[in-house]
Amino acid sequence: RPVTYVTETVTTPAGRARQAPPAGPAQERAGLPAHTSGFLPRWARSSQSLDQAFVQSSAPSVPSSSALPSTPPADSGASFGWAPARALVHSWHQKLSERYRGYSMVNMIGEGRHGAVFIVQHKDSEKYYACKLLYKRDHEPQALRGEIDMLRRLDHPNIVRLHETNEDSEAVFLLMELCRGGDLFGRISEEGHLPEGTARTLSRQMLQALSYCHANSIAHHDVKPENFLLETEDPGCLTLKLADFGIATSIKPTKLASTTAIESEVRGSIPYMAPERFLRRWDSLAADPRTSGQGLTAGDAWSAGVVLYVMLSGDLPFGEDVSAICSGRPPDFSGKVWRTVSEEARDLVGRLVCPDIERRWTAQQALAHPWLREGAEGTPPPAPGAAPGQGTVGGTGRHQLARAVVQSLRRWRQIPKLRRIAIAAVATRLDGEHPTLRLARAAHDTFNPRHSKWRCEELVHALNDCLCEAMAAPGAPAPGGDGGDAAFASAVGDGPRGAASDEFGAREPSPPTPTLTGLHVRRAVKGVVGRLLRPAEAAEGTLPLGSPRASEPEGDLVSLTEMRCLVESLDGVRDGTVDFTLLVAALLPEEAFSDETRVVEAFGMFDFRGRGGVSADDLSTFMRAAVRTRDASARRFAEMITEFDLNEDGVLDLEEFRAMLQGRSSPSAAAPRGG
Repeated sequence: RPVTYVTETVTTPAGRARQAPPAGPAQERAGLPAHTSGFLPRWARSSQSLDQAFVQSSAPSVPSSSALPSTPPADSGASFGWAPARALVHSWHQKLSERYRGYSMVNMIGEGRHGAVFIVQHKDSEKYYACKLLYKRDHEPQALRGEIDMLRRLDHPNIVRLHETNEDSEAVFLLMELCRGGDLFGRISEEGHLPEGTARTLSRQMLQALSYCHANSIAHHDVKPENFLLETEDPGCLTLKLADFGIATSIKPTKLASTTAIESEVRGSIPYMAPERFLRRWDSLAADPRTSGQGLTAGDAWSAGVVLYVMLSGDLPFGEDVSAICSGRPPDFSGKVWRTVSEEARDLVGRLVCPDIERRWTAQQALAHPWLREGAEGTPPPAPGAAPGQGTVGGTGRHQLARAVVQSLRRWRQIPKLRRIAIAAVATRLDGEHPTLRLARAAHDTFNPRHSKWRCEELVHALNDCLCEAMAAPGAPAPGGDGGDAAFASAVGDGPRGAASDEFGAREPSPPTPTLTGLHVRRAVKGVVGRLLRPAEAAEGTLPLGSPRASEPEGDLVSLTEMRCLVESLDGVRDGTVDFTLLVAALLPEEAFSDETRVVEAFGMFDFRGRGGVSADDLSTFMRAAVRTRDASARRFAEMITEFDLNEDGVLDLEEFRAMLQGRSSPSAAAPRGG
């Protein structure tokens, strides 16, 4: 029978009716290969049957509906712009049993009337993922598309990542990053309430995630401890991820009409909902063109304040009493537990849990509160085994981090386009505890001053200021020397690693070099001028890997012009913001590509037709939704393939893809074609 799909694949637009594949019995789904061994989070170890997750529905298919409109990226005049999330998050229209042959079902995490969440393990890579099942009969097509679209375009270290979607006639399956530590509610329940230092660290990440969402015109509407997941099972884990965008809404003016229609009923979790939601004031706020973004996201700020109150005390400020929530009374701090809580923490709770929308602080304002800034600056970098996301890096560690980022960006800028895309594909599937992710999070927390949209210009000036501080410090290495570069090459995987490496993999600093001399400055300026005289080569990433100019040390002296060129390489969409995925990719060390499972996994993303090779047509289809129309020429994609097609058959096979990913093939280093 015809089926209308709500998701769009690389080959099938959303809303197009197709003939459904033959429906198998429910037992066929329940008979999928089961997981029998390996690691399983403690909160997922249960004997629940998986059969409940695969009960087929007899409900009719959802009506056809067009896809949500997307905002075209701003054209900065750059040669090639692409959206990593749109290219690297695949969608499939197949039965679960067909698509998930490569996965083993592990266990059920939770189940409700409208769907279920369970764990799957990839058979080849042995990686674990969370799979969220949503029955289409219980969800509006537009709501399903909205959640998927939001997850796709949110690229933040404190938001759960979507990897791929799968859809059949009954349900949509979201394959997502697995956070093994359970949710924040479980942590609070185990400890009664959290120490103030722990609550401060977690609150900072919670507000950073919300500030980022609000800057991207998204209101979550269901902020509560159950929707913040701890990244690892380590009892000391302090890394949070925001999840469950099921009732989130876009607050962009072009989408407010559809949003207010959905908001006719109050949805969310009562103890954490802002009073205006019960008074139906959000509908009028959304419909009023004079309403600011602050007014439309104020409900999330209230909820964040309630979550902070719960973390510090273990209790709800108003219980589940709607009349108490809407009474206008401030939170009660008279309990015994509040005697040991600082006045600054209580002040922040009061500014967020404020009934007056105009006076209520935003997530971004809260991040500037003295209580949250305490311990966020001037702290040493995280130790190798420590959880990331515990604040910014200060002092010498900040200088080291800036040098490591600049060194990586210089290398990244010279990598050909197709290899950059392949490396980004690898970056999206890194485990949460990978050292490169820790390094990227430290850079994000340190050089993103507003903790919302990460503007390229902000990163340019943050890195520039940091390097200027480093050069002015007593005993700083001379610009143009190789001391700093050698030390920080190991931070990104380009240099030797020894027993004396620090938290970023950098070796112990060499003895202080002499003070800057005129000769040092002249050499540094000469190097900068040389780089600026070859912008076409550096900007387009056409320098062959291993060439002298691609590997020469550059030192700390970087002009603003060069810094802007470097940072622009992290702006995939060309809208003036930094893509966190591309930052992770730029920081990945070369040894990350020696893992064969990563190579095969990345190759499979490009070889989505399963033919054993990637042609220019495959690449064009793969990138179709991710690039601007003027960039999606067949000739451009053919050139990208030809650059690494060593046997000139027009297709990248696995061996050629492996050589490209590992940097072993380039126009200058390739073996004679046809030989």
